[in-house]
Amino acid sequence: TVKEAIENYNLRVFLSKDGYLKKISLVSLRTSGDQRLKEGDEIILEQETENIAEIVVFTDQCNAYKAKLSDFPDGKASQLGEYLPTFLKMETDEKVTGIAITKDYKGNMLFCFENGKMTKTPLEGYATKTNRKRLTNAFASASPVVAVLQLEEERDLVAISSIDKV
Repeated sequence: TVKEAIENYNLRVFLSKDGYLKKISLVSLRTSGDQRLKEGDEIILEQETENIAEIVVFTDQCNAYKAKLSDFPDGKASQLGEYLPTFLKMETDEKVTGIAITKDYKGNMLFCFENGKMTKTPLEGYATKTNRKRLTNAFASASPVVAVLQLEEERDLVAISSIDKV
């Protein structure tokens, strides 16, 4: 079989709090206006990357869904974007808690839990040899996850509690 060549170009990915993902080429982004969102929604992640990158979507049910950014249609600022739970065929009531965008699966993921604990996991653990789309038990489920962050390089982090304790 002949592999179809994926067109590669620079783009910016936007993720909203409600789980909408927009992939907009940098060329069309220059001429566009404000990002359109549903009422009450907001952009929680904005990242430059390339069309050949992959996305790993982490959910509140401890699953990870993998896809190629090239599988997503190019969007415009005037559109809402692709609703990830529908696009990735997630379970009913499953919500997006964070994403990782990668070309090489280097770096780490930081999972922050409701009980105040955090764990750092190598991103390479989510690389698969087969074309699996859904990874179950992708991270610990002892406490609900409240934030998922991609760490591309080692850095010092500080967590501050709701009562301003470090």
